[in-house]
Amino acid sequence: MDYNSSMKKIIFTTEKTGFADIKYTQPKPAKDFIPTWFKEMPMSLPIPNNHNFVSKLIPNFKGARHCPSFVEVFREGYVLVAPCDIHMFFENGEFFMNPSNDEFVIRTHAKEQFLDYIPENTGIRATVNINTGWFCITPKGYGLRYLPLMYHFNKDWQANYGVVHTDKLHEVSVQIFYTSENNEILIKQGDPLCYIIPYKRENFKMSILPITKKLMQKIRTGHYKVANKFKSGYARNDS
Repeated sequence: MDYNSSMKKIIFTTEKTGFADIKYTQPKPAKDFIPTWFKEMPMSLPIPNNHNFVSKLIPNFKGARHCPSFVEVFREGYVLVAPCDIHMFFENGEFFMNPSNDEFVIRTHAKEQFLDYIPENTGIRATVNINTGWFCITPKGYGLRYLPLMYHFNKDWQANYGVVHTDKLHEVSVQIFYTSENNEILIKQGDPLCYIIPYKRENFKMSILPITKKLMQKIRTGHYKVANKFKSGYARNDS
């Protein structure tokens, strides 16, 4: 990965010889894992306007792919993937994990550590920690946020939200919840596990203020930057 002098460096490395040479188990940009259903969803829907005229140049009705709250998710951060096949199953009420490669540590938390205290009917049947085989080093004051793959709609398992100060602790592990109604599931090598979003640790002071002329001007300026573009969620020039 190339960096210019002004960009912060995020380093991924591994102590497992040869593992870094396997492309499909490397951390990758989030844009490489956009769900198929989202990519196939039409950008513009040919719905007639008030004049029953269907434009060929601008969308009469925008799909979600125009919405910044959807699109920007796939433009930031990276995705961690399963380092090997991971078979998980219940037998006689007991939970077992069987990775295809024992070099990758897959472990669970005892019920007394978590499950015994969460509300009922969450659908969580087990908690699993997957060591991905990677280490991440971020600049001082920076860490990683772990986010679930919300738009993949996986009913079998889901990564939980987490924060790690990777300028201090560098092992990259993923916590997942087993949520499947089936008594066995298989996570395949290379399957996406979660998003990781680099962030700078900062303190903020929240304020709730009455609207002022200055604040209203800023709000309206932002509105006009967006409203006068047919096909872009933000103005072309963000300055």
